Amino acid sequence: MIKSFEFSKSAAVLALVGLSSLAHAEWPLRPIQIYVGFSPGGAADILGRALAESMSKTLGQPVIVQNRDGASGTIATNAVAKSQANGYTLGFGPVGPLVLQPHLKHLPYKPEDLTGVCQTFVNNYALAAPANTKLKSVREVVAAASAAPDGIAYGTGGIGSFPHLATIQLAQKAKVDLRAVPYRGDPPLILALKAGEVQIGTVSVGQAQAQGLPMLGVFSPNRLPEAPGVPTMTEQGFPVVAQLFGGLYAPKGTPPAILKALENACQIGTKDEKYLISSKTTQQDVVFKTAADFSAAIAHESQIQQKAVKSADLKIE
Repeated sequence: MIKSFEFSKSAAVLALVGLSSLAHAEWPLRPIQIYVGFSPGGAADILGRALAESMSKTLGQPVIVQNRDGASGTIATNAVAKSQANGYTLGFGPVGPLVLQPHLKHLPYKPEDLTGVCQTFVNNYALAAPANTKLKSVREVVAAASAAPDGIAYGTGGIGSFPHLATIQLAQKAKVDLRAVPYRGDPPLILALKAGEVQIGTVSVGQAQAQGLPMLGVFSPNRLPEAPGVPTMTEQGFPVVAQLFGGLYAPKGTPPAILKALENACQIGTKDEKYLISSKTTQQDVVFKTAADFSAAIAHESQIQQKAVKSADLKIE
């Protein structure tokens, strides 16, 4: 009797596994929605819509982008985290809500509530200066800051942002005083740099090039193809790497078979002509990483940002 019961139990388990696999094999049966945590027309929105269009073709169902902007992307991230892990609700955008914002404020979700699907882009930053600057390198910035009684001021598009944290880490590595002058976003910061209101500011490489701002150093691990003449911070003696990357993510517990299908559709999407054009338009570099590599990169970056926030004694409530 015991053997008969065990056989029946095993058969039931196999049947459930079969039904589960069948359900996954039939996915997707309806439209998929992607939440973007930033306003329409922004870089994340443009890239997300280009990716969604390609994924729709690959998956055979509409992939619809919905903007839930606000709170530095955390509103959309929370919506994804609280969704069913069935492959029908995803998030797209930079990883700030997963690696930086949780260390700055209390949030209704935990980064562990989500999992990476694929990385699709990287945004590189540079320390830029006004067009008429006399500063030619980061070493000269450090020397100027060392010589000034109160250091020198730098512009930032937001307290607690990636560029802000990158500049703080640079100041710590160089052991100099750099004082933050916050602006309400990157556009006012760019105008301030062009007008010479501040001597330096950390902005995206694309913005610096588009606005004709000299770049004194880049925060990337290697020199960039689009700016080969600009040395890295590490080359100049200050090992700070700060790249805001991003991509597609899903609620934790999404079935592996669905994650794999999404990853495949995502990879195809990063090679799509419209996505490539959108990346150029938004001045983002196309970088694809698998779900496993993207998740590992998120975990690693979270550790870096946690240390940066703690060392800067920075807290935003």
